[in-house]
Amino acid sequence: MPTSPFLSFDRLSSSPGSPTAASARLTRSSAFSSEENPPSDAAIIHLIHLITSASALLGLALAKRLADTDRPARAQLLLERAVTDSATSYEAHISLARIHTIQARYAEALAAIDLALALRPSDNLRQYRDSCAQTLAASQ
Repeated sequence: MPTSPFLSFDRLSSSPGSPTAASARLTRSSAFSSEENPPSDAAIIHLIHLITSASALLGLALAKRLADTDRPARAQLLLERAVTDSATSYEAHISLARIHTIQARYAEALAAIDLALALRPSDNLRQYRDSCAQTLAASQ
């Protein structure tokens, strides 16, 4: 039987903790039962946040996969979007730095590392930055 790229998404979306399951629970709740009792703004905002966060996480996962399969241009597009979401920004900056380093674009890698450091400072990331800065200096 041929496999579909959507099979895993179908399984994911039907799992109890998935955003789709969460939206199904919200739409089945009594707050959504009639036009006389519309959903609250808070419920709508919460649902939008769930969907947006899930989309950002899926985009980040796909970008990492694309970067690992020699499709860095497509990965970079997804990562540039992922850096705009607070849930994925840190990891997206690090993944962008990795792509830039592989492509010998050390100045851009340093910029991405600096943005990641601003979000979440760490000694390991500082060491990575120092190594990248030394490589940049040696390449000029």
